[in-house]
Amino acid sequence: MFRMPSFRTAGSGGQVSPRSRRAGVRALAVLLATALTTSLLGSQPVQAAEDRGTPPTPARVKPVRVRPSTAKPPALAPMRRWTAPRITWPSGRAEVDPGTERRAGQLPVHLGPTRTRHRTPGRVGVEVLPRERATAAGIDGVLFTVTPRDTDGTALRVSLDYSTLRGAFGGDWASRLRLVRLPACVLTTPQRAECRRGSPVAVTNDTADARLTADVVLDPGPARDGRVSRAAPVGRAALASAAGSSSTVLAAEAGASGGAGSFTATSLKPSGSWSAGGSSGSFGWHQSIEVPAVPGGLVPEVSLDYSSQSVDGLTSATNNQASWIGDGWDYWPGYIERSYPSCADNPEGPTRTGDQCWGKGTRVTLSLSGQSTTLVRDDATGAWHPEDDNGEQVQLRTGAVNGDNDGEHWVVTTQDGTRYHFGLNRLPGWGGGNATTNSAWTAPVYATAAGQPCHSSTWAASYCAQAWRWNLDYVVDTHGNVISYFYDTETGYYARNNGSTANTPYVRGGVLRRIQYGQRDGQVYATTPAAQVRFDVTGRCTGTSCDPATLSKATAKSWPDVPADLNCANGAACDNTNPVFWTALRLSGITTQVLVGGGLQDVDTWKLGSSFPATGDATTSPSLWLDTITRTGTAGTAVTLPPVTFTGRPLINRVNYRNGYAMLTRYRISQVRTETGRIVGVDYSGPDCESGTPTPDANARRCYPIRWTPPGAGSSMLDWFNKYVVNEITDQDGTAGGGAVTTRYVYHGAPAWHRDDSPLTLASERTWGGWRGYGDVEVRTGRSPEVITSTRTTYFRGMDGDLTANGSARSVRVTDSRGGSVTDHEALAGVTRELTVRNGVDGELVSTTITDPWLSEPTASQALNGLPTLRARHVATAATRAYTPVSGGRTRVTETLTGYDAHGRVVTVDDRGDTGTSADDLCRRTTYAGDTDRWILDRVARVQTVSRRCTETPSLPADAVSDTRVPQLVVTRGPGFGG
Repeated sequence: MFRMPSFRTAGSGGQVSPRSRRAGVRALAVLLATALTTSLLGSQPVQAAEDRGTPPTPARVKPVRVRPSTAKPPALAPMRRWTAPRITWPSGRAEVDPGTERRAGQLPVHLGPTRTRHRTPGRVGVEVLPRERATAAGIDGVLFTVTPRDTDGTALRVSLDYSTLRGAFGGDWASRLRLVRLPACVLTTPQRAECRRGSPVAVTNDTADARLTADVVLDPGPARDGRVSRAAPVGRAALASAAGSSSTVLAAEAGASGGAGSFTATSLKPSGSWSAGGSSGSFGWHQSIEVPAVPGGLVPEVSLDYSSQSVDGLTSATNNQASWIGDGWDYWPGYIERSYPSCADNPEGPTRTGDQCWGKGTRVTLSLSGQSTTLVRDDATGAWHPEDDNGEQVQLRTGAVNGDNDGEHWVVTTQDGTRYHFGLNRLPGWGGGNATTNSAWTAPVYATAAGQPCHSSTWAASYCAQAWRWNLDYVVDTHGNVISYFYDTETGYYARNNGSTANTPYVRGGVLRRIQYGQRDGQVYATTPAAQVRFDVTGRCTGTSCDPATLSKATAKSWPDVPADLNCANGAACDNTNPVFWTALRLSGITTQVLVGGGLQDVDTWKLGSSFPATGDATTSPSLWLDTITRTGTAGTAVTLPPVTFTGRPLINRVNYRNGYAMLTRYRISQVRTETGRIVGVDYSGPDCESGTPTPDANARRCYPIRWTPPGAGSSMLDWFNKYVVNEITDQDGTAGGGAVTTRYVYHGAPAWHRDDSPLTLASERTWGGWRGYGDVEVRTGRSPEVITSTRTTYFRGMDGDLTANGSARSVRVTDSRGGSVTDHEALAGVTRELTVRNGVDGELVSTTITDPWLSEPTASQALNGLPTLRARHVATAATRAYTPVSGGRTRVTETLTGYDAHGRVVTVDDRGDTGTSADDLCRRTTYAGDTDRWILDRVARVQTVSRRCTETPSLPADAVSDTRVPQLVVTRGPGFGG
C-alpha cells in the first residue's frame, strides 16, 4: 500500500536501503535491508564544541598503549574526468561531382547518389554558411545549401559530419540532431517566422560516427543560360542568386528528442511504477538529513535517496537529465502530476500540434517519499483514491491563486487527520507582498472536445494554462502545527500551436528552496519559523563560475547535461513547437537552522560535491554525478566530518548500440566510503541480452522493449534496453581492517515484465516494459570463515491478468513450500509470499514464514479506453504462519489472522500462537472513534482482548484478558485550521 511521508526528526545517517513501492507485507523481507542492517554513518547530529567552564580534574589512570591501525582501505576506482570539448564551426563553399560519394572540398558535407530511382546531378555546389548566419536564422546547428548545376539530377544522398560540433550544446545534443528543409527566403529574410519554419527530412543519425545521412529530393537547377560556370569560382552573389530560385536549403539542428532521451517528457518516469524492494535487485542508499526538533513535534523528513533502478529505467523515450542531486538520486517533498498526451498523438483533436492536449489519455500520479501511485477517479462517485490505497482522502479543489486557469489544487488527508496541500501557492494568512510558494507549475493545454476545460469555437482559442504539477507546499496536523515548502520556478518559452503565435511562457522546471516549520496554521507570514531547512543551488556547469545567469549558447559546451539549444527566450526566434522540461540548476548544499533570539541560526550544513564524469563513449553526454556529501556542525566552533564519497561504474543502457544510436552509458554507484572510513562495494550483473532480443510478451531476460521515434523517422521503432541487478555487496571497515561482510544475491527462475497499461501510450506503441522482478530471491550473508546465513524469499509479481500479444490474459498463481496457492493479483506486485532462513546454503532450516495477503474490494474503479479497468484497493496481511523446527524432529507452527474494515483499519487480531494448543489463543478486537468530517479515522475507542479465538464466543468475565477504553478528547485546532 502507499505510504505517506513520515514527519519526524531523522535519526540515521547514510545507509544501504531498499527501494520499496509498498509498505506492510512488502517490508517483510527486503533485499538490501538484509544486506546491511546497521547504519553506515554515525546516527548522532554533528554538534559543535560548547564552552562549559573549567571541568573538574580527572583522576589519574595508567595509560594504555595504543598502536596505530595498519589496515589499508580499499582503493576507490577512479572515474573518468570530462573536459569541455573544443568546438569548430565549419563554413565555406565547394563544388563536387556526386557520381560516387565524395566530400565537398574541405567542408564536412559528403554527397553521393541515392539508392532510389532518382537521377543524380552531374555537379553540385555546396555552401556551409557562417555561424552568425545560422544564428540569425534561429539555427543552433549547421545551415547549408545544396545547388545542382544542371537540370538532369533530382536527388542526392547528403551526409553531414558533425564530429567537430558534437559537444556544442549539452543534453545529448548530437543524439537529437535532425535534418530540416527550409524555405530559400531564410537566407535573405530570416526574421520572418514563415521563412524559419522547416519540414523534417527522413534521416539516419549515426552518433558513433557523428554522421547525419539523408536522401534529399532537390529543387530543379537553373536554366542553362543562367548556370554558374563550372570553371569559375563560386561567389557569394552567384550562390545567393541560385539559392533564391534553385538551391535546396538544409539545416542540421537538434529537436527535443533523440536516441539518448526526450525533453518533451517530464521527470516522471515509467520506472517509478516498477516493482522495488527485494524482488527488484536494485541498490539503494539512504542519506538522512537530521533536522532540529520544534514544539508541537511536526517536523519534515529530509533525506537524499539513491536507486540504481531509476537509472536502469532511462531509455530513448524518457527525460534523462539527472535530478538536481545527480544521476540516480532524488529528494522531493512530494507532488501530484497530471500527464497530458501530445496533441500530435491525440486522435480526438482537430489539429496535430506539439502542444499538450486534454484527452482520454490523461493520468494523475501522486508521488511522496520516493514512491509513486496512480490516482483513480471513481466513475460512480467522482471521488479520488490512490491505487495503492492506505485510507487517505484525496480532494481536487479549485479557487487557489496559483497560475492554473481555475486554481486547481489538491488536499490529501491521512487517517490521522493530517492534511497535505499541493499547489496552494498563497498559504493561509497571505497578504499583498507576502511570498508565494510557487508550487503549481503550469503549461498551455488544448481542449479537443466540448466539455473539456477552455474549449472554444476555434482551435486557436481552445487552450488555457493548466497545472501539470502541483508540489507539496503546506502540511497541517490536527493541532494546527504546520510545515511550509517554498520553491523557485524556471520559465521556458515555446512556439505554441505549431509556431502560429508569439512565444508562450510555461514552467519548465524548478527547485525547492526552503522548508519552514514550527509555526501555527494561519501564522506563516506573521511569525518567524522555529526552524528552517534551506536548500542552496547553483548552475549545472563545469568551471569556476556556474551562475545560472551565465548560461547561453556561447557557454553551452560547459553545461554538459543542459539543453541550452532548447532555451527559447521571450520575443526571440524559437523553433520549439512543444514544451520541453529541464533545469539549469543543481543542489549544492543544505542548511538546517533554528530560531535564536529572534533570528534563524545555522545548526548543520551538508555540502554536495558534484562533477560530470566522462561516459567513455562518444555517443552519450556526461550527466551530473554526486561525488561527495560533507557535513559541518556550525552551532559554535565549526566541526567538519570527512566526506561521504560515491564512486560509480559506467553501464550501457541500450542493448543494440551498434545501430548508430546513443549507447546511453550511465554510471551506477559501485563504491561508497563513509565518514567513518567504512567501504561498501557493489557489484552488478552484466548485460543479459547481448546475443539477441527475446519476444516482447514472453521475455525471460534482463532487458526490456520500448518504442520510440528517431528524429526524422516517419514511424516508431522497437528498441531494447538493459536492466541490471546487484550480484554482491561487500561491507568492510576501511580503518580497522578485518574481513568484509559479503552479501550475495542469487536470483532463481526468470524475471517478469508486465505490459504497459498507461493510457498515455498509444495502442500501437504498447509493449512489455514494466519490471516486476524475480519471484524467488536468495540472499547469502556472512563473513568468511563464519557460517553463511541464507534467506530465501518468494514474491508476488502481479502478473495474473497481464495481456499477451494475442490479447489473451495470463493466469498466474504463487505457490508456497507447503502447497498453498494464491492468485498473483496485480495489486500484490512486490509483496512477500514466503521467507525461509537457513544456516548455510542448503543448510539447517531455521524458520519458514508464509504470508497470506488481504485485498479489499475496490475503493474506486475507473474505466479506461481499450485498457483494463483501473482499481484502487487496500492491501495488507491476512494471515501469517511461522514454521520453526524444534527438538524431536517436530515443527512448531504459530499463526496470526488479521481482519480489516472498509477503511483498511485493523479490527481483529486472532493470535492463535502455537496451533498445537489452544491455551495460548488470544483475540484482540479494536473499535474506532472515527471522525469522517475531519477524516480522523485512526483514533482507537476501545481494545478488548480475550483468551479465545476470534471465531469463538468468549465466556465473560472468565475469558477476559483486558478491556481498554480510550477517552476521546476534543481536538484543539490552531487558528485558521479546517482548510
